[in-house]
Amino acid sequence: MYNFEFAGNVCSYKIAFFLDNYIRRLFQNPRKIVAPYISPGDTVVDIGCGPGFFSLDMAKMVGGSGRVFAVDLQEEMLARVTAKARAGNLSCVIHPH
Repeated sequence: MYNFEFAGNVCSYKIAFFLDNYIRRLFQNPRKIVAPYISPGDTVVDIGCGPGFFSLDMAKMVGGSGRVFAVDLQEEMLARVTAKARAGNLSCVIHPH
């Protein structure tokens, strides 16, 4: 089996691929879950953002006039969110912390 490190209740960045993949998206579509609560121009905080499963869709929903603060304890998770934001031209909307 896998030998992953867990620090308390923090999910290790080493298994981030379990948190952000197309299979999860089939069962938990971020847009369907949070769309009723987010409008263009909003400021949103994604606490425990991990690799950005919700953050990226939230950024698209708030648009260029909104902001998404992606907050995580692990620098490695924030690095993944930052890379995905750059790739999706969302760096001006997503602010990692």
